[in-house]
Amino acid sequence: MYPKVSIIWLNYNSINFLNLVLTSLRSIFNLDYEKYEVIIADNASNDGSFERIKKFVEERRPGNIKVKFVRSDRNRGYSGGMNLGWEARDLESKYVVFLNNDLIVEQDSLKRLVGYMESDYKVGAANGLIYFGDEKQFIQQVALLQNSGMQRVFVGVCLKVNAMERISLTMLVMLMVLT
Repeated sequence: MYPKVSIIWLNYNSINFLNLVLTSLRSIFNLDYEKYEVIIADNASNDGSFERIKKFVEERRPGNIKVKFVRSDRNRGYSGGMNLGWEARDLESKYVVFLNNDLIVEQDSLKRLVGYMESDYKVGAANGLIYFGDEKQFIQQVALLQNSGMQRVFVGVCLKVNAMERISLTMLVMLMVLT
């Protein structure tokens, strides 16, 4: 049985690429995972994107997925917007995923990330392969944070086909953390 996951999905003035944003949400709603919630955090968008996203979610959200909307009264920046979502997460969630609104997730991606993290207690965070739109070239590989006693120390590890390599930096496009 897989543990509960909260997905924090951040929006800010995305009307100019709304089709991609809605495709991202559609991919989240189609994840092959049973216990997750989606928190849509809006950073005070003023271009109408928040209203369009809310309408889309209300019309298209599967009944088994809980969606929460949180909206800031001002643009708090990337980390501030994600923190707004963090504050709204279900405290029973073992993992939290921070997800950009232009990322399209593969159907099995959440199950694979959780499965990997559940298999190794030393892993404190992970993110998946991030591909360009052509699905051939990847931007980065998987990065992990490993627990070291009471502290979480950054150790970049990249899982690539059949090899593991250390890396020194991860992009925050999709990051899942142990709570």
